[in-house]
Amino acid sequence: MASWINPNETILLAMLAGLLAVDERAGWQSLLSNPVYIAVLVGLLLGEVRVAVATGVALELVWLSILPMRGSRRPDIVSGAVVGVGTSCLILRHTADPRELLVAAAGVFSGIVVGHLAGALNRGVGRVRGRSLARFEIPAGAGAGPLVRRLLAAQYLSLFSYFITAALVVAIALPVTVFLGDRSTGWANAPVVRGAGWWVQLLPAFGAAALVQNYWHRHLNRFLLLSAGLVLVVLWFR
Repeated sequence: MASWINPNETILLAMLAGLLAVDERAGWQSLLSNPVYIAVLVGLLLGEVRVAVATGVALELVWLSILPMRGSRRPDIVSGAVVGVGTSCLILRHTADPRELLVAAAGVFSGIVVGHLAGALNRGVGRVRGRSLARFEIPAGAGAGPLVRRLLAAQYLSLFSYFITAALVVAIALPVTVFLGDRSTGWANAPVVRGAGWWVQLLPAFGAAALVQNYWHRHLNRFLLLSAGLVLVVLWFR
């Protein structure tokens, strides 16, 4: 792999992913676990905010319409965003490649792939966690103190599983995606660079499609149509 891959940077992003995974699934559930905010955090940590935000916005729009309902197979947006944004930032930071859109495109692709792979891994870990919790029994005659300690131990073990799964995914995937992203951007010729830059023009379409997917329901589509009409009226007056 590239000699400039820094283990300290990988460990830092892995720890960040672990904390944000706990935040998203079992913690305080702040907005920090969304790809846009993850992009800002990673960009500030690595000193590449502009390419980080470009990558995070694209990932946010791609994943905006995926809701955890009706048995849908939801990707791991935390691990995917940290890996995707981290890939873009590390490539740009260590190579000073002037083609920021191409580097951001490599990060977006890496984030989507890792997000879906990590989502499948999380489902497997979740099944193991569920079977473990299903075997949890309350001993007859147990006092309040031992029962509370057992419940807290089960809760902390569950939180740790969220943390360690996300941290390991990022620690393993990030060096691979950085290496592959560096190689692919290095081999890219002029037509590939132009084609990779076109995705910026598609971002409004991604956003509109995600909003339609989210709000095109029986009781919400009227508000979506009304909002679209108001936007068109405002643009016409301008």
